[in-house]
Amino acid sequence: MNLAKMKKTLSTIILLSSILVNSSQAGIVKDASKAYQKGEFEKAFTLFTQADFKGHTKVRAIIADMYLHGQGISQNYSKARQYYLDYSKDHQLSSDDENNLATLYRDGLGIQKNITQAIVWYQKAAIKGNSTAQFNLGLILFNGEGQQQNQEEAINWFKLAAQSGFAIAQHTLGYIYTDGVGVEKNPETAFKYYLQSAKQNYEESWNFLANIYRTGKGVKRNYVQAAHWYNKAANKGYSDAQFQLGLLYRNGRGVKQSDIEAVKWYELSAKAGFVNAQNNLAYMYQKGLGVEPSLGRAASLYFDASEQGYSNAQNNLAHMYFKGDGVTKDIIQAYKWWTLSAEGGSKKSKKNITIISKKMDDIQIITAKQLVLEWRTAHSKGH
Repeated sequence: MNLAKMKKTLSTIILLSSILVNSSQAGIVKDASKAYQKGEFEKAFTLFTQADFKGHTKVRAIIADMYLHGQGISQNYSKARQYYLDYSKDHQLSSDDENNLATLYRDGLGIQKNITQAIVWYQKAAIKGNSTAQFNLGLILFNGEGQQQNQEEAINWFKLAAQSGFAIAQHTLGYIYTDGVGVEKNPETAFKYYLQSAKQNYEESWNFLANIYRTGKGVKRNYVQAAHWYNKAANKGYSDAQFQLGLLYRNGRGVKQSDIEAVKWYELSAKAGFVNAQNNLAYMYQKGLGVEPSLGRAASLYFDASEQGYSNAQNNLAHMYFKGDGVTKDIIQAYKWWTLSAEGGSKKSKKNITIISKKMDDIQIITAKQLVLEWRTAHSKGH
C-alpha cells in the first residue's frame, strides 16, 4: 500500500502558529504557515527549517511531512523518518504521522525494512483510532509478515477500520467472509461489507457486489442490481465486469436484450485479453449477432482465446479448421486444437478426435501430435 497522503490541514498549521504566537520568533512560523497555505512550498520549507533551527521543535512534524511528499524539497524518506523521530522525543506525533512512520519501516523506505518497528508505530496510531493504521496493522498480522500469523486479531483490526468507514477494510472483509479465510464462510456478511465499500465508490467492490447479485449467493438474486454494479465497474475498465455486462445484454437479464450492446461490451473485454469475452465475441461474429458476420474475425478471436489455453475456444477453433470457415481448411490444425481442448477437459473434443482420426493418415496424425507438443512446450515456459 502506498504511503497515506499528507493529512495536515490548514487548521493544523494555523493552530501551530497560535501555539507559538507569544514566542519571539513566532513570526517565522506564521509566515511559513501562510506560505504553505498558498502552495509556496519552497518558501514554507525554508521558513519552517529556520524556525526549527531557532528552537521551534514543533515544526519538525511538518518538515517530516514535506520530506515525505517532496513538498518544497526533494523527497527524502530517510530525513522524513528522522524528523518524525526527533519530533516524537519531545512531542506526541499525530496518528497520521505515526502511520506514515510505520509505513517507512514496513516498506524499507529510507531505512532497512523493520517490521517490528512498523508494528510499534502502527499500534500507536491504531489505538488512537486511525483507520489506515488499523488496516495496515491488520495486513501485517493477517499475512504473518515478519512475525507469527494472527488472523483473528487481524480481522478485529479490519473490523475497527471498517466501522470507521475505511473502504478497503470493508472490501477486504468481504473477501475474507466470501472465501472463509480465518473465519467461517458467510456470504451474507460478505455482501454487507462489499455493499458498504461499493457505496463509497471503492471500484473493486463494484464487480464483487455485482457477482453476488447475479449469483444470489449472500442476497436474493437481482439481475437489475447486478447490471447496475457491472455497468459502473465496466465503465472503469474492469474486463470481467465488461464481459458479465455483455452476457446480461445478450440474455436480456436485468437490462433490455441487445446483441449490439453485448458486442460492445464483449469487444472492450476481449481487447483486454479476457478469454471468455474473446470466445463469446467470436461466436457473435460467426453468427452475425449484433454485428456484421465475419468468419475471419471469428477465427481470429477463437485463436486469441485458444492461445491462452481456453478449452471452449480451442474446440471452436478446431471446428473452423475442420470446416474451413474463416481459415484455410486444415485437418492437421483441427486435430491439434481438438487435442489441446480435450486435454483441457472438453468431452466433445475427445469425441471429435476419434472421428477426425479416421479421416487422417499416419503421417498427418504424427505431424499434428508434433504441433501439439510444440504448443505445450512454448506455453509451458515461464510457468
